[in-house]
Amino acid sequence: MIDKTFFGEDGADYWYDLGFVDSQHALRCLTDSQWKELAATWSTQSLEWQDRLAYILGADSATREVDLLVDMYVLGPRDTVLRAAETLRTIPMERVRDAALRRLAGRLEASDAVGACVSVNSFLELFAAENRRS
Repeated sequence: MIDKTFFGEDGADYWYDLGFVDSQHALRCLTDSQWKELAATWSTQSLEWQDRLAYILGADSATREVDLLVDMYVLGPRDTVLRAAETLRTIPMERVRDAALRRLAGRLEASDAVGACVSVNSFLELFAAENRRS
């Protein structure tokens, strides 16, 4: 079972300045089963917790982190969506493209749309459009 307190109890100013590094380390130490649990339960946590998660994801552009950021962008509440978008914009476009292909696998028209994307922002627009169709 994952310990969802890996973000610590630090105040927001300290956490966003320095404390997030410890949280990133804890995130990278998660086992595969803990990661699956995190991916399945992130949306049940507080908005502050979701914001902090979206803030620390993607620093090393790991596939599972980028995929979770895309999920947070597509499925999260407005504040989480905004933080996930901000973080996705820091990730190389090729990694976001690969996540788009995984998320939209099997949808021919979506695959064509992925090929037409020229920036992370265009991928975000594509994800938003797919979300509206769902």
